[in-house]
Amino acid sequence: VEVTRDLMKERFVQREVKAGMDHEKQWREDEGQRFKTCRERYGPEYRGNEENYKNFLEWKMMFPREEIKADEAAGVYVVNNDNFEAAQQLEKILNLTPKTRKGRLIFISGTPGAGKTTIGEGLKRENGFVHFDG
Repeated sequence: VEVTRDLMKERFVQREVKAGMDHEKQWREDEGQRFKTCRERYGPEYRGNEENYKNFLEWKMMFPREEIKADEAAGVYVVNNDNFEAAQQLEKILNLTPKTRKGRLIFISGTPGAGKTTIGEGLKRENGFVHFDG
């Protein structure tokens, strides 16, 4: 699964917000390495530094991975998930029907924020797959 770099950074921040992180408060008060470094580099306030924060996250936490190349003969497919359409793409690629999905093991790999869990949950919901995340 792949997504654009900007979308991956945005999803990372949104995941922090969903988990209850108050970026403005953290930026002003947190003494941990991440926010202390951001204050030193970009100034005392989060507002106006949202893109700097995302770029810092990319530099500090998002490591480039070797590109996965599609190889349909080997059963390796690369799908884009910028618009959360990868589950539907996989259904079409794999021709998932009640008969063809039985006994299938689908391994989903991608960078943080690419939507691997969302795809797994979608395949579970729409096709009755068992979803293991970890």
